[in-house]
Amino acid sequence: MALGADGLAIIRLIVLQGLKPALAGIVVGLLAGSVANGWIRTQLYEVSPGDTAVAATVAVLLIAITLLACIIPAWRASRIDPSSALRSE
Repeated sequence: MALGADGLAIIRLIVLQGLKPALAGIVVGLLAGSVANGWIRTQLYEVSPGDTAVAATVAVLLIAITLLACIIPAWRASRIDPSSALRSE
């Protein structure tokens, strides 16, 4: 913000940086789950390992939690006065 970015740009930057690891984790988790399908089948009760509804629900829930965990600090960071933040450093 001290270099001219507005609050929305700060929020967008922080949220995108937070979503990248979450999306990578979702992709890796889905790939690992499909690879380990045979072993997972013996561990589940009344749910098939290829159940797309469960996988989609978990992925959407993870993204929603990640967005909430990123938006709150990003919103707080965008409200800080740049001159007072630079003076405190």
